[in-house]
Amino acid sequence: MPARRLTLAAVAAVVLTAACSSPASPASDLDAAADRIGKQPATFSLTANTMTITGTADPATGYWEMTGDGYVVRRIGADLFVRMSGETLGRLPRAAGKWIRTPIPYGGDGILAYQPDFPWTPARSLAGATGLSRTGDRSFRGVLPWDPVPSPGGASEPAPRSPFTADLDGAGRLTRLVVTVRSNSPEALPLTLTYGDFGTPPAVVAPAAGDVIVEPAFKTALLGSPFL
Repeated sequence: MPARRLTLAAVAAVVLTAACSSPASPASDLDAAADRIGKQPATFSLTANTMTITGTADPATGYWEMTGDGYVVRRIGADLFVRMSGETLGRLPRAAGKWIRTPIPYGGDGILAYQPDFPWTPARSLAGATGLSRTGDRSFRGVLPWDPVPSPGGASEPAPRSPFTADLDGAGRLTRLVVTVRSNSPEALPLTLTYGDFGTPPAVVAPAAGDVIVEPAFKTALLGSPFL
């Protein structure tokens, strides 16, 4: 009888272990990843067509710095500090060697980079994803919800499917998100967003006062997306 009890106990332990180690659903994994993003400092990158920006952000302060083609931008509080180079500087040459200080419009004007949750905003949409499936231990595919877009006739129509793939690291944090926006139209656009170096606080500080100017003619739209 003791041997039988031991055997039954061993079988029960194996069953319980298997139940506990079974993978979570794709929805629960991605919901958790959406919740985790923006809880730690991280580096990030965003690529769309020929545009690539890289940066680092600290959610504790809301400060971030990003570098694009011909510019570096720092967010410090409610202000942006912009330093231009190359062709971008050619549009405003008197700003050479200086940081332009410009306030962020109240409410952000609907511009992605102005939002208080940038650069985490796109990753939050994982929590509303549908059509989910697992393509690897920590890889997924599905469809993201997006706002309606104007139809050619001007009337609002349902947003087209925006399929995505996502990869998580061993801690369940999002490391890569690839989304195809407007996938059913000639304007289909792949967007790739990455995060990494979690937990490393960035050294994002305001430039020295002597290096800062105010330039009324400057508009962040000169920098292109994501300032449009």
